[in-house]
Amino acid sequence: MAMNQAVRTLRRIGGRFARTVVSRMLGRRMHPSWSVAQETLVRAMRSDSGQGSEDPVRARRAAEQLALPSLLRRKVDIEKRTEGGVPGRWFAPKEPAGPLPVLLWFHGGGYVIGSSRTHADLAIRLALAGHCRVFVPDYRRGPEDPYPAAVEDADAVYEALLGQVDADRIVVGGDSAGGALALVVCAHAREADRDMPAGAVLLSPWVDLTATGGSLIHNEKYDWITLRGIEVWGEAYLAGADPSNPDISPIYANLRELPPLFVEAGECELFIDQVREFVGKLRDQRVAHEYHEWDCMVHDGYFLAPFLKQSRDRFEGIGRFVKQRVG
Repeated sequence: MAMNQAVRTLRRIGGRFARTVVSRMLGRRMHPSWSVAQETLVRAMRSDSGQGSEDPVRARRAAEQLALPSLLRRKVDIEKRTEGGVPGRWFAPKEPAGPLPVLLWFHGGGYVIGSSRTHADLAIRLALAGHCRVFVPDYRRGPEDPYPAAVEDADAVYEALLGQVDADRIVVGGDSAGGALALVVCAHAREADRDMPAGAVLLSPWVDLTATGGSLIHNEKYDWITLRGIEVWGEAYLAGADPSNPDISPIYANLRELPPLFVEAGECELFIDQVREFVGKLRDQRVAHEYHEWDCMVHDGYFLAPFLKQSRDRFEGIGRFVKQRVG
């Protein structure tokens, strides 16, 4: 079944390659700096991600069908486990030299799609780059389980891991919506006077569900996610909740005394304006952080790693940060 899925996905990419070549012959490039490979992959993600669907559940199925088996699968052990009542998957490098630190990773997907399966390749690359065990929980998603279900699950998993591993050996992180969940976990730990993690990694974080205009409009011609897509997903997750709630849009949270943060976003993604604003608030509130802006890249460009060297290379910096934070 996995092989058939891989063949279907590669055929779709092949079709987008042909379309990219024809468009370029006609002088129509999506972005002047992109290679043929990058443009082909962005076209494929845009057409196959389910962003055009008004049905979040249909979009979820599309995302699951798009996932390719990881070429690095043989380098890790994968185990299905439940932590804090939340199912998920552990990814750990084979033959570790002693006990490994933990990276708790919250997957992206607009709070309605994504899973430990769709993010398996990402998790494997994180485990290898940071030489750590990675747990990706399958937290509840909208529209079946809207806010605050995902936040409750995220807190429950972190609390469960605190019972197994010292906090200074845990880093939390996430991509897109998962980046926001990682921030909320840190803020809740601080407010509850629980031990906070050693650091947090936020990749293309969706930190403001109230945002309008700006890069949400002018980067839509480049990005594989669409403004209408995130509106549909946001509505499915909110179910009438206030999008300015700091547990939903952590750009409005008190950010002081959070652990050191690693923040990265793509120059061509819809969320770049809000990420820049968020980083400005980190500076204003004197939160230790490092920020990297990825030239000419779309949202969550880490998913292009199986095909693009520039995407594979980004994991080196993430791994370095994780190793530094856990000593």
